[in-house]
Amino acid sequence: MDCPQPFETATFYQALLGGFISPEDQSADWINLFEPSGRQILSFQRAENYVASTWPDNTVPDQVHIDILVDSHDEAEPAVFAAGGRLIDGSDDHPSFRGYADHIGRPFCLVVERGRAGMRPSCNGAEARRKRHPLPPTAVWH
Repeated sequence: MDCPQPFETATFYQALLGGFISPEDQSADWINLFEPSGRQILSFQRAENYVASTWPDNTVPDQVHIDILVDSHDEAEPAVFAAGGRLIDGSDDHPSFRGYADHIGRPFCLVVERGRAGMRPSCNGAEARRKRHPLPPTAVWH
């Protein structure tokens, strides 16, 4: 994912998803986030002119959107705030997800699984296969 500060952005998502980051060089232009098993799950690339999405209005469209499957919004939300994220859509109109922005303004959602086994509604209205992750919560990309 493009970002102005790869190390800081990797650290934000590590706080939500666990695992480890490499390299640990805070000035690196490319940082990877790995599960404890060693499987790479996200990469962060320095983009000096990064502009955050303005989702949900799409004046600046989403470049990537991550849904993180959680058991409870109320239990997972404090980790988002502690890592420097903020709530951007907590509407009761869609109780299965809440929209947040990470520390640089990139939107993502915490999603409580609903619906058919093996499927879940994403916050953009489409359905996607659930990507299993050994650590709760689970990240799903679309």
